[in-house]
Amino acid sequence: MSFTKKIVFSFMVFILVMTLFIFTAGIEYNRSYQNHIQKTQDKMLFVKLNLESLITSRMIAINGLKAHVEINSDFSQMDFDYFARGIYESSNDVVKSMSFLTDTTITHIYPFENYKNIIGVNLGDNEAQNAWIHFAKDNQKSIITAPVNLVEGGVGIIVRVPVLRKNEYFGQVSIVFDYDKTLTSSGLIDLKNDYYIELNKTDELNNSINTIWSNFDKETVDTSDFLVADVQLFDSLMTILAKPKEGFNGKSELFYMILGMGAFISMTSGFVVNKLLSITAALTYSEIELKDKNEELETMVNQLRENEEQLYNQYNEISSQKEQIKFLADCDYVTNLYNRRRFSEDITLAIQSNRKGTILLLDIDNFKNINDTQGHYYGDRVLIHIGEILKESLYNDAVVYRIGGDEFAIHLPEIIEPEGIESYIGAFFEALKINSSIDQIKNHITASVGIARYPDDSLSADDLLMKSDIAMYKAKEDGKNRYCYFTESLTSNFDFNVSVEKELQNALEDNRFKLLYQPIINAKSGEVESLEALIRIKDSLLSPVDFIPIAEKSGIIVSMGHFVIDEVCKQLNNWRASGISLKPVAINLSAKQLYESTLLEYIVTVLEKYELTADLIEMEITESVLIENSSQTIKLLEALRELGIRISLDDFGTGYSSLSYLTYMPVDKVKIDKSLKDKFLFLNDSVVMEGIISICHGLEMKVVTEGVETKTEFEKLRQYGSDLVQGYHFDKPLTPDLAKKILHKNYIV
Repeated sequence: MSFTKKIVFSFMVFILVMTLFIFTAGIEYNRSYQNHIQKTQDKMLFVKLNLESLITSRMIAINGLKAHVEINSDFSQMDFDYFARGIYESSNDVVKSMSFLTDTTITHIYPFENYKNIIGVNLGDNEAQNAWIHFAKDNQKSIITAPVNLVEGGVGIIVRVPVLRKNEYFGQVSIVFDYDKTLTSSGLIDLKNDYYIELNKTDELNNSINTIWSNFDKETVDTSDFLVADVQLFDSLMTILAKPKEGFNGKSELFYMILGMGAFISMTSGFVVNKLLSITAALTYSEIELKDKNEELETMVNQLRENEEQLYNQYNEISSQKEQIKFLADCDYVTNLYNRRRFSEDITLAIQSNRKGTILLLDIDNFKNINDTQGHYYGDRVLIHIGEILKESLYNDAVVYRIGGDEFAIHLPEIIEPEGIESYIGAFFEALKINSSIDQIKNHITASVGIARYPDDSLSADDLLMKSDIAMYKAKEDGKNRYCYFTESLTSNFDFNVSVEKELQNALEDNRFKLLYQPIINAKSGEVESLEALIRIKDSLLSPVDFIPIAEKSGIIVSMGHFVIDEVCKQLNNWRASGISLKPVAINLSAKQLYESTLLEYIVTVLEKYELTADLIEMEITESVLIENSSQTIKLLEALRELGIRISLDDFGTGYSSLSYLTYMPVDKVKIDKSLKDKFLFLNDSVVMEGIISICHGLEMKVVTEGVETKTEFEKLRQYGSDLVQGYHFDKPLTPDLAKKILHKNYIV
C-alpha cells in the first residue's frame, strides 16, 4: 500500500473516532446547558413560592379581617388588634404594621403602641400613596405597591384590600411589609452575587413597568435571554427576571474530558492504523494488536454509553425534583398533610362549583403542655399521630389539612347533615381514645372541634375558617373534648368576649383594678388566721365569674397576677407601718402564671421591694393545674415552698375531686369548695365529709371549708375536724380599711 493511501486511511479512522466523541460531547453539552437553565428556574421558583407564601398568606388573613369588618357595624380598635395580632405575630418579622383607612384617613393601626402617633394621619396628603389609595377605592380590588416611602420612615411593600359594606365602599385594610426583610426572606437577595436578577410589577396606575428591586444596569447587560417567572398575588402580578452572571453554557468538566479523551484516542487510533499498515511483515501480530485496540475502543464506547445513561438518569432526577417542589408548595413538612394554602384553594373551588359541605376545625387540647413537658420533637410526633388518625377516619372525598400549630381542618364535601358530621367526629374521638400511645408513652390526648357549613354559614373559605374557629373556642370554653356548631349567637359571644377583653386592658392601663380581702377563720379559736385577696374592677358591674376566664384565655391574667402580688405586698407594708401585727394573705395563681418562667424571680423581687418575709404570702392553685401533673409546675411549687410560701389547693370538689394527686403534689392546705360542702354536710351519714377531712389530715394537710353561711354549718364543720372556715357567716370580702380592723377579731367570742 502506498504512503498516500496509508495516510488517507489513518486520517479516516481518526475522523470516525473523533466524530463519535464529538457527538457524545454534544449530548453532554446539551445536558449541562439544560441543567444550567433548570437550576436557574428552580431558584426563581423558590423565590416565587416564598413571595407568594409571605404575601398571599397574609392577604388571605386580611380577607378574614375584611369579612369581619363588612358584617360588624361596631368594628373597633380592639377587634382590629385581635385579628391583626395573629397576622403580625406569625409574620416571621416581615410585617411592619397593619392599618384600616376610611377614605384616606387612618382610623386603626397595629401594633398600636409603635404607630399610635399615626392615627388620624391623612394619607391623601402623601403623594407617594394618595393615587394608589384612590386607585384601590375606584377599582375595588386588592393592589400591591412597592417600593413605597413610608410615613413612619423607611421603605415598605404595601398591600391594600378594599372593604365594602352593603355593596358600597367603606374603607380599606392595609398591611405594610418590611421591604428589605421581605426580599431577604424570599431568598431574592441571596442570588445577587451569582445572578443578574430583577423583580418588577406592572404599574396599573401609569400603565408602565415598575422595578421593585434589581442588581444590574439594563444599558450594560443583555436582557434578551433572561428567564421569567410570574408571582401571582391575587389581583396583582409580580415578575422575576434572572440569568447567571456568566450566562448560560453547557461546558462542564465531563464535556472537556470527553473531547480530550476523543482527541487522544482518535490520534492513537490513527497512529496505530498507520503502523499496522506499515508493518506488513508482522501481519499476524498486527492482527492481534488490532483486535486488542478494537476491544479497547469498544470498552471506551461502552463507557461512553454508560455515561450517556448516567446523564439521562440525572435528567430524570431533576424532573422528580420539580414534583418535590410542587409537594412542598401544597403540603405541610411535618405531617405531609395538605397545608392552609391548599385548603383555601380547594374550598374556594368547591364553593365556586355550587357544591355544599362542612368544615371541621380541630385543635388539640392542652398541646402547649405536651411541648413543655415532652419537648418539641415529641410534640411533632403527636401532630403526625393525630394526622394519621384523621386520615384513617376519613370517608368519601373528605380531605384533612394542617392549618398551623396544633390546628387541623377537615373538609367533608356534600355532607351537611348532623348525622354524617357527628358520625365522623365520633369515629375520630373513639380512635383517639384507643390509639393513645405514642413512642411507647401513654397519653390522654383530647381535641375540640368547631363546625361551619357552606353555603349556609358562608361562601368564603377564610370566613368559614374564622367561623369554625369561633365554634371551636366555644367547645373549649364548654369543657374541651367536644364539638360545637357555628351559630350567629356565637358571634355575639365573641363580641362580648372582645368587649370584656378591652375592658380588662383599659383597667390595666388606667389602674382601675382593686383588691378586697375576706378573712379565713381558725375553727377552734375563732381568730383570723389569714386573708384571701380577691380582685375586682373599680366602677364596673363585671363579675369575676365573667372576666377571669376571658383574662385567662387572652393572657391578660399574667399582668393582672403581677398587679395582685405587688398590691398585696404593698398593703401588708402599709398595715405594718401603721403598727398592726400582720397576718398572711392568700393570692390566687392561674395556670398561665405557673408557666411564666420569671414568676419566682418576680415574687422574690416584690418581697425584697417591700421588705416582707415569704411566710406572709400564700398561693392558691386550682385542681386543673394538678391534673396536668406538669413537672415544670411541680418544680415551681416546690421552689415557692422552699422560699417559705405555703400552697393551698383551691375549689376542691369542683373538678375531678381526685385525692390521688395530693400524695405527690407540694400542697399545704386543701380548700373544700362550697358546692362539695352543700352536697355532703347535712347527709344523715357524715362519713363522706369526715372521710375527706380525715384523708387530708393523714396527708398532713390543713382543711379550709369555703362558703360557710350559717352557724349550724360552722358547728358541724368544726365537729368533723375542719381546721379553717371561710364565708359570709363571718364576713364578706372587705375593703383594705375594713380588713385592717378585723385582723385581730375573734368571731366566736
